[in-house]
Amino acid sequence: MPKEFSSTKRIHSQERKRDSIWSAFLILLEDIPLEKISVQDICDKALIHRTTFYNHFYDVYDLISFGTQKLTASLVPADISDFTDERVSENLSNFIIKYRKILLNLQKTSFVKDLLDSTDVIFESRIFNTIKNSKDVNTLNFPPELMAKFIRAGLKEMLFVWLESPYLENDEIKAQVDEVIGVIKKICIK
Repeated sequence: MPKEFSSTKRIHSQERKRDSIWSAFLILLEDIPLEKISVQDICDKALIHRTTFYNHFYDVYDLISFGTQKLTASLVPADISDFTDERVSENLSNFIIKYRKILLNLQKTSFVKDLLDSTDVIFESRIFNTIKNSKDVNTLNFPPELMAKFIRAGLKEMLFVWLESPYLENDEIKAQVDEVIGVIKKICIK
């Protein structure tokens, strides 16, 4: 986790600096494998001094932990609690398109597990809440928790199919995401 600051007056400024450092790192990660990115590379891209970097993060791996949470939060934003919300499909396809190269670079590292774990939590909780709040929840022949795990596992696998398919155009990704989310809606809400 990134370093914490005690003064509440500095929090907003510190968050902007962290975000700036993270954005610089993402730009680098689009074209450079993680293991070849140094703190100095990030500082040069962010136009900051190394001291500023170390005021916010212990190292590149600490930055990745911070960023993994930011990426996952943008996958299904907090204001979307129901997986049948129309914005889920659009948000998911935009996420895949925007972060495709970056996630493929991260996938080659041990940090992909953090990303997958965070994705699991987001998908499963949102899907479970949707099933639990469905008026037809009592017609399921097995617990909603199992249904949520089943759907989450399939969706996570599809996420990586979309990421790893260089031949898929953006409009094809959007169409496939819409179709998969449509199937999930049919399963979650009869």
